[in-house]
Amino acid sequence: MKQLMMIACISLLSISVVQAKQQGSDKVQQLHTYKCHLVLNDNREVIRDYRRQPKNQNGNLQRMLLNQQVAVEKGARLAIVEVVECVESDADFSKATSRELDRMTLR
Repeated sequence: MKQLMMIACISLLSISVVQAKQQGSDKVQQLHTYKCHLVLNDNREVIRDYRRQPKNQNGNLQRMLLNQQVAVEKGARLAIVEVVECVESDADFSKATSRELDRMTLR
Protein backbone atom coordinates (compact mmCIF):
# COMPACT_ATOMS: atom_id res chain seq x y z
CA MET A 1 0.00 0.00 0.00
CA LYS A 2 2.84 2.42 0.84
CA GLN A 3 4.48 1.66 -2.48
CA LEU A 4 1.26 2.40 -4.32
CA MET A 5 0.93 5.76 -2.52
CA MET A 6 4.56 6.59 -3.33
CA ILE A 7 4.06 5.79 -7.01
CA ALA A 8 0.93 7.96 -7.11
CA CYS A 9 2.79 10.89 -5.50
CA ILE A 10 5.72 10.57 -7.90
CA SER A 11 3.32 10.47 -10.86
CA LEU A 12 1.53 13.62 -9.70
CA LEU A 13 4.85 15.38 -9.12
CA SER A 14 6.05 14.44 -12.62
CA ILE A 15 2.86 15.79 -14.18
CA SER A 16 3.26 19.07 -12.26
CA VAL A 17 6.87 19.49 -13.40
CA VAL A 18 5.93 18.87 -17.05
CA GLN A 19 3.07 21.39 -16.85
CA ALA A 20 5.34 24.00 -15.24
CA LYS A 21 7.93 23.55 -18.01
CA GLN A 22 5.24 23.93 -20.68
CA GLN A 23 3.92 27.12 -19.06
CA GLY A 24 7.47 28.51 -18.88
CA SER A 25 8.08 27.79 -22.56
CA ASP A 26 4.75 29.45 -23.44
CA LYS A 27 5.93 32.65 -21.73
CA VAL A 28 9.19 32.61 -23.71
CA GLN A 29 7.26 32.10 -26.95
CA GLN A 30 5.08 35.12 -26.15
CA LEU A 31 8.08 37.46 -26.19
CA HIS A 32 8.46 39.65 -29.26
CA THR A 33 11.69 41.11 -30.59
CA TYR A 34 11.86 44.85 -31.08
CA LYS A 35 14.57 47.08 -32.48
CA CYS A 36 15.03 50.59 -31.13
CA HIS A 37 16.86 53.64 -32.42
CA LEU A 38 18.57 55.14 -29.36
CA VAL A 39 20.55 58.29 -28.64
CA LEU A 40 23.19 57.84 -25.93
CA ASN A 41 24.58 60.46 -23.57
CA ASP A 42 27.63 61.06 -25.79
CA ASN A 43 25.25 61.83 -28.73
CA ARG A 44 26.05 58.48 -30.34
CA GLU A 45 23.08 56.90 -32.15
CA VAL A 46 22.69 53.11 -32.11
CA ILE A 47 20.17 50.41 -32.91
CA ARG A 48 19.61 47.81 -30.18
CA ASP A 49 17.38 44.74 -30.11
CA TYR A 50 15.10 43.94 -27.16
CA ARG A 51 12.80 41.03 -26.33
CA ARG A 52 9.63 42.01 -24.52
CA GLN A 53 6.03 41.00 -24.17
CA PRO A 54 3.71 42.68 -26.69
CA LYS A 55 2.07 44.84 -24.00
CA ASN A 56 5.43 46.63 -23.65
CA GLN A 57 5.40 47.69 -27.28
CA ASN A 58 6.43 51.18 -28.32
CA GLY A 59 5.37 53.72 -25.66
CA ASN A 60 5.91 51.47 -22.67
CA LEU A 61 9.16 50.07 -24.05
CA GLN A 62 10.42 53.54 -24.89
CA ARG A 63 9.69 54.83 -21.38
CA MET A 64 11.33 51.74 -19.86
CA LEU A 65 14.54 52.27 -21.83
CA LEU A 66 15.11 55.93 -20.91
CA ASN A 67 18.07 56.39 -18.55
CA GLN A 68 19.05 52.72 -18.76
CA GLN A 69 22.59 51.91 -19.80
CA VAL A 70 23.79 49.95 -22.81
CA ALA A 71 27.20 48.43 -23.50
CA VAL A 72 28.99 50.19 -26.34
CA GLU A 73 32.58 49.01 -26.07
CA LYS A 74 34.44 46.58 -23.91
CA GLY A 75 33.79 47.72 -20.37
CA ALA A 76 32.04 50.95 -21.41
CA ARG A 77 28.38 51.62 -20.77
CA LEU A 78 26.43 54.73 -21.72
CA ALA A 79 23.01 55.97 -20.64
CA ILE A 80 20.11 56.22 -23.08
CA VAL A 81 18.96 59.84 -23.22
CA GLU A 82 16.42 59.53 -26.07
CA VAL A 83 14.48 56.73 -27.70
CA VAL A 84 13.84 57.92 -31.25
CA GLU A 85 11.57 55.00 -32.15
CA CYS A 86 10.98 51.28 -31.54
CA VAL A 87 9.40 48.82 -33.97
CA GLU A 88 9.07 45.06 -34.20
CA SER A 89 12.28 43.55 -35.53
CA ASP A 90 10.79 42.53 -38.87
CA ALA A 91 9.19 45.95 -39.49
CA ASP A 92 10.79 49.02 -41.04
CA PHE A 93 11.39 52.20 -39.09
CA SER A 94 9.18 55.11 -40.11
CA LYS A 95 11.98 57.70 -39.97
CA ALA A 96 14.61 57.80 -42.74
CA THR A 97 17.49 58.34 -40.30
CA SER A 98 16.44 55.28 -38.30
CA ARG A 99 16.14 53.16 -41.47
CA GLU A 100 19.62 54.21 -42.61
CA LEU A 101 21.17 53.50 -39.21
CA ASP A 102 19.40 50.12 -39.15
CA ARG A 103 20.75 49.29 -42.61
CA MET A 104 24.31 50.05 -41.44
CA THR A 105 23.97 48.10 -38.15
CA LEU A 106 25.61 44.68 -38.15
CA ARG A 107 23.62 41.80 -36.69
